[in-house]
This record gives sequence, C-alpha cells and structure tokens, in this order.
Amino acid sequence: MTNTTEKPKKRQLTVQMDEDLYESFKRVAAANDRKMGLLVRDFAKQYVLKNGQGELFPK
Repeated sequence: MTNTTEKPKKRQLTVQMDEDLYESFKRVAAANDRKMGLLVRDFAKQYVLKNGQGELFPK
C-alpha cells in the first residue's frame, strides 16, 4: 500500500546577525528549553498571520 500523503516542501533560511545577539538568543532559547530554529519559524508564522496571507495557516 502506498502512502499518498505528501509532506510539505521545506526551505532553508540563512540569517546573519551580530554575534552578541546570536549568543544572547541561543542562551535565552536554551534557558526556555526551545530550539532557535523553532522560535524563528514561530516568529515567521505570527508575522505572516498579523501582516497578511494568514490564510496559509489554519487556526
């Protein structure tokens, strides 16, 4: 039996930031038991929901 469910395509984003900001972000994320990439994805989703094309994400 074949699985017909397709996984959404993923894209990679490279972000440059000041080293101090990076280290602070890393430290705060770890202190809150969160991964940096997940926090960036959460921010991107919230930004899209607030500023347009919110229909891309079901509530």
